[in-house]
Order: sequence, then structure tokens, then C-alpha cells
Amino acid sequence: MKKLLLISLVLNAVLLATSVSFLVRATPSVVEPASPVAAVASVAPEVEEVPLPSDLAGSDESASPAQPLSREELDAMDHQEKVAALMEIGWSSDDAKVFALGRVMRGFMERAIGAYQDGDYWKTSSGMNMSWEEQREMMKMQHRMQEVMEDLFGSEATGMFGGHSIPIPPDKARAAAMIQQDYQMMKSKLHMDAGGIMLPEDHEAIALLEKEQRRDLEAVLSPEELFEYDIRASSTAMSLRHQLRGLEPTEEEYRTIFRLKHDVEQATLGAPEGEEETQQRQEELQEQLKADLREALGEDRYRQYERSQDWGYGRLVNVARRLDLPRERVDEVYDLKEHTENQRQALRSGDLSDEERREAMETLGSEIHKDLIELLGEDGLELYQQNGGHWVRQLQ
Repeated sequence: MKKLLLISLVLNAVLLATSVSFLVRATPSVVEPASPVAAVASVAPEVEEVPLPSDLAGSDESASPAQPLSREELDAMDHQEKVAALMEIGWSSDDAKVFALGRVMRGFMERAIGAYQDGDYWKTSSGMNMSWEEQREMMKMQHRMQEVMEDLFGSEATGMFGGHSIPIPPDKARAAAMIQQDYQMMKSKLHMDAGGIMLPEDHEAIALLEKEQRRDLEAVLSPEELFEYDIRASSTAMSLRHQLRGLEPTEEEYRTIFRLKHDVEQATLGAPEGEEETQQRQEELQEQLKADLREALGEDRYRQYERSQDWGYGRLVNVARRLDLPRERVDEVYDLKEHTENQRQALRSGDLSDEERREAMETLGSEIHKDLIELLGEDGLELYQQNGGHWVRQLQ
């Protein structure tokens, strides 16, 4: 868990740099040694000066020549001062900004590289040489990179980095993300220390952390801001987007479903897991949730919503999309699946001889197979059987 967390932080840093590169411009693979882009290499310890741009070198001899900047001079400046100083000696604004961000990234990467050692390679924690406190410091450094990126390139850049643009002030979004990551680390440590064997006190500790996390988020964000943050960046949102892939909801439907499920989640937030009272309360809330969803979505979409919870239905949606088939075919095939299961159950429980039951099953299988070919085509049926349609093989 710790190792994966660090890898995620490092990859995020790399993605951050990549985002900036594409945001600014495409960088040629080969550049002149004196160009500003090539001069980014001058941040290495053995290079003492940042060179001037090639178009300024030896330009107007009557003008006062610009002096190259030493690495020490640049390192003593904040990112905005770096940009200003580099522009004074002829760098473009974009090149200077990329350079300034790169210097912030360097500290993060040096910390990450030093986090690994040979260790006990046969153990799951092998190679990790970083405490939880140090990992939290790395998270702070990552957020610092986001702050610098936003300051230099605007909020669009951090929106691209984060994956979901959240309509709240950037400083609040960063604070909320830091809170969420901080508590996630603490919960992950509890799970890791438990080794998969959670005791009652472990469940109580998790429940307490969830309550504290919510309280901290409420202290930073207004109710409206907190909802917009939750609907995009919470663990509930990430799980729900995955669950609803087969439904392909509109934004309005997604927000409705999220709000209803989120209300249920908040109603049991902090309740100790495993207790009979908690389980009974959750069952009651789930029944009410079903009724609320049916009313909000309507019967047809609610039926699709329920079906979307089935992994096989989601695979069928993907098959139809891959073959460019109408969405209606998905529900027609699924209707056929449910009809087949009901018919097979009736045949199993009916008053038939073994021979009669076998013949009836074969007849049913032949009819359903023919209907499926009409709906999906022969190639489509074969593809479906390989991707969630395993029930079809039982007909043969």
C-alpha cells in the first residue's frame, strides 16, 4: 500500500510536467545547445550558469550585454522571480515558466528517488524507505507543484492535472484534496497494520477518522462547495462513476443518483461496521433509496439502473458500443436473458420426465440462440459470449 502510494505520487508529478509541456507548446526533440529549452539541462549540479538565448548572444554589440544567471542565484528566487529574471535576459515567458516549474519538480523527484533501497525484496514492504510522515511531506510538495502550476499557467492547467474541474476556489480545492489524502493515508495505515484482520477497535478508529474528515472538510468548504467537491472527487463519486458505466447517465441523472446515495452514506457515517443495529439501519436506508431512485428516474431508467449494477450488463453495453449497435439492443438481449432464466427454472421445477425436460431445454436453447443472432449477428454473439455472455453457452 505504501509503495503504491509513493508510485502514484511520482507518476502524478510526471503527469504534471507532461501537462505543462502540452499546455505551452510541442517541444522539438532536437534543439540548439544555446536555446532556452535545452538550457533546462543547466539545472544539473555540474552546470553553474544558465545560458543566454541564442538569438541574444552577440546581437547588438552597442547594447549592454545581458549576463547569464548562476544556478545559485536562481535557486534563491521564488518561481515568479525566476520567471522575471529569465525574461530579463531574453527567455520567452513560456520557457521561463516551464523552467521555474521544473525547479520545483526537481526537489520532489530527488525526494522520491531517495525513498527506495534494496531492502528485503521478498517482503511486500521491500524497497520503501519512507515513513508516513515523510510521505505526507511529499504530498505537501505535490500540492506545492499544483500551486506553482496554477500561478504560472492559470487554473485551466490544474484542472487538467486533477482530471475534474471543480467549481470552487483553487485554494479551497487544494485544501480539501489535502484533507482527503491525509485521512486516506491514515485509514490505509490502519488497514495495513491490521493485515486484513480488522478488530472492533479498528472499525471504531476508521469510523472516527471518517467523522473527523467530514468535520475538517465542512470547516473549509460551504455546503454548496462541499457538495460540488464530493460529486467530483469523493470516493463515493469515483465508485459511482464506475458503477454507472452500463447506465450511461446524463449529468442530471448522475447528480440525482449521487445526491440520493450520498445522503444514505452520510446517514450512517461513522457508525461502527459489523454491529447488528448498524446493519439493520443500512438495510432500511437501502430500501428507501430504491424507492427514491425509482421515483426520480422513472420505471424504464430505474430498470436500466438496476441492470447496470450487473457486471454482465455493463459488458453487454460495451459489446453493443464496440459493434455500433443501437442501445435498445442491449435491453432486448438482457430481456431475453431474463426470459431464458425464468423458462429454464420453470422447466427444472416442472412435472416432466428427464427426457421431456432435456428436449424442452434443447428447443429453448435453439430458439434463444436464433433470437440472439438476429439481435447481435453471428460475430456479435460470439463476441458477447466472450465478454459477459457466458449464460449463452449453457444453452448449448
